[in-house]
Parts: sequence; C-alpha cells; structure tokens
Amino acid sequence: MEEENKTKKIIFIIIGVVVLIALIAGLGMATKNVKNTNSTINSIGESASNISSEYDDIDYGSSTNLDNSGVVIITNGGSYNLSGNYEQIIINTTKDVELNLDNANITCTTGPAIYAQEADTVQIILTGTNTITSTTTEDLDGAIYSKADLVFSGTGSLEVKSNYDGIVSKDTLVIKNGTCTITSSDDGIRGKDSVEIQNGSFTINAGGDGIKASNDEDTTLGYVTITGGTFNITA
Repeated sequence: MEEENKTKKIIFIIIGVVVLIALIAGLGMATKNVKNTNSTINSIGESASNISSEYDDIDYGSSTNLDNSGVVIITNGGSYNLSGNYEQIIINTTKDVELNLDNANITCTTGPAIYAQEADTVQIILTGTNTITSTTTEDLDGAIYSKADLVFSGTGSLEVKSNYDGIVSKDTLVIKNGTCTITSSDDGIRGKDSVEIQNGSFTINAGGDGIKASNDEDTTLGYVTITGGTFNITA
C-alpha cells in the first residue's frame, strides 16, 4: 500500500512538471508573438510618417483654368483650376497632375466624377466649397477614383455623395487637411497600399466601412495611419 502511494505521488509530480513546462513554453511563445507584432506596427508607423513628404516638392508648373465644358479630359501633366459646374474630370497622363478645386461642382451619372485613369500623382487642393456627386459602377466604385497616388490638401471643404464608395485610391491615399463630408452606400474613404490622414475634419456616413486600406498582395501594405484631425463616422 505504501509502495502504491509512492508511485501515485511520483506520477502526480511528473504530470505537474509536464504541465508547468507547457505553461512556460506557451507564455514564451505568446510573448514572442506580441514582440513581433509590436515590431511590425512600429516599422509601419515609421514608414508611414515619411509618405506625405514625397509629394511636397512636385513642380506642376504654371496653372491652367479649365472651362465649364461638361466632360474634361486631361492628357498633360500640370496644374489645373476648376471653378463652377462640370460633368466629369478624366485624367489620362503619365505625369503629375494638380487639381485646384475652388467652389467647383462636379456631377456625373455615368461613372466617377473625378476619374484618374493614369497619372504619376494626382493632388487635389481644396479652396472654398466644393461638391462631388457620382452615380458610378461596381468596377469604378468611387465618386473620386484614382489608379494613381492621390493627395488632398488645402483649407477648403469637399462634400462627396456616391452610390458606391466616396474617395478611392488604388494606390496610396494621403489627406493633409481640409473639411470632408462623405455620404456613400459603401465605403467612405478607401486606399489600397495605405491611407494616411494628417489633419482635417471628417464627417462620414457610410453603408460599408468608414476608412479602410486593403492590400492582399503585400503584407507590409494595406494600413491606415491617422496622426491628427477630428472624425464623426457612422458606418
């Protein structure tokens, strides 16, 4: 009987040691995973903080006034002033393009109101009160839809209304400042590689996500960085 009790004690001790080793190993793995995650987040934050500086030194040259002539197709790089009513702005060039929206109203019923088919960088500067209204398609699902890097700046306001997404960039989307009011049936603001918001005021009513970035091809991309601004989001 005494021998049997000793055997049971030894078994319990062995089980206890095994459980303790398992717990320590699990804790170590969890700690390692947390450290790896933090390292990834820090590296993303550091890279994101340098994104907007890439667009500060672009020389767009002298500006050109765009007439209110319905659909406007831009095939050359440069700076363009928009004021008044337009049906659609299409950008198709390999150069940098700057759009100065100064009390502009763009309403399109057949696609994106501003559609950057191709460009190096598209920068939109907001002055005064501007309105973008779009009835677009599932393939081109943004009232403002850019296949190039898209940058917003200025102290004016922009109201966007869309039957799909509000503002879409299939590359990098940077918002430095401005007042944005977005009403969309799906996402409000969407980028692919990243969305970086430095400042501004945002009111978003979205049927999908308020602000998002998604890149299924590169695990280091597809992130949102917000360093300032005020937000009122219903999504």
